[in-house]
Amino acid sequence: MKKSIDLTMNCKTTNALLYVMASIHKKQEGLDDVIILNQEGRVAETTASNIFVVKNGAILTPSLSEGPVAGSVRAQLFDVLPGMGFDISESRLEIEDLLDADELFLTNSMMGVQPVKAFDNQEKAIEISLQILEALEKSILE
Repeated sequence: MKKSIDLTMNCKTTNALLYVMASIHKKQEGLDDVIILNQEGRVAETTASNIFVVKNGAILTPSLSEGPVAGSVRAQLFDVLPGMGFDISESRLEIEDLLDADELFLTNSMMGVQPVKAFDNQEKAIEISLQILEALEKSILE
């Protein structure tokens, strides 16, 4: 199943069939999470998180037109990261972009920022992800 690109694509709704099916697949395969692709076969999000790619110091995430939920932590990062010296932008992401990434991290309102230590059996760095996590924790406590 792929996520449709339509008027409700950026909203959390009660139509959770895609996420339920992806979560079943995740459990059957013994995975921590799985990527949700949009109807064009591009990266939209994961089962419960927005996804970010770090490549050569730049941070990319699927644009809202690609179908991810418009997460609150996602929005916060667009405010916080430029002040930390990071370039952040929206993009069309393919699976190859995730494979070629220096780092990957996930965000949602329950866990904040979660570094991805490995993707498709490829180890990933987590240094920038941890910097971002620490900065967000500080901003919450201040």
